[in-house]
Amino acid sequence: MQGSWFKRVLISFALAVSSLMPIVMASPAQAAAAWPSHSSYSHANYANYANLRSCASQSCPIQARLYNDSTVWMMCWQDGGWATGNYSSNRWFKVYYGTGPVWFIHSSLVYNQASSPNCLA
Repeated sequence: MQGSWFKRVLISFALAVSSLMPIVMASPAQAAAAWPSHSSYSHANYANYANLRSCASQSCPIQARLYNDSTVWMMCWQDGGWATGNYSSNRWFKVYYGTGPVWFIHSSLVYNQASSPNCLA
């Protein structure tokens, strides 16, 4: 009984790892095509982090803090609640970073802003 449980776990693990092989084994050209060609980065002038939120407003819960000069990839922009970070604006960017979830960051906290479409278009 214990041996069959171990065998099932081992097979599940092997299947999970093998499903990642195309990602791990991708050529540099394939890997580059999977990521945007232009990255931006976070920077708050008056703090050492930027808040990532669940929607485009300061009234939305903070989901994470992104430390200054962290790379983010801008997916799209959305006008939402007015906020003042490094400047006042109602523009927010939906971003992802590393392998984390996708959240909103105030536009004033993103430097080297990449061109991105409207989230609602």
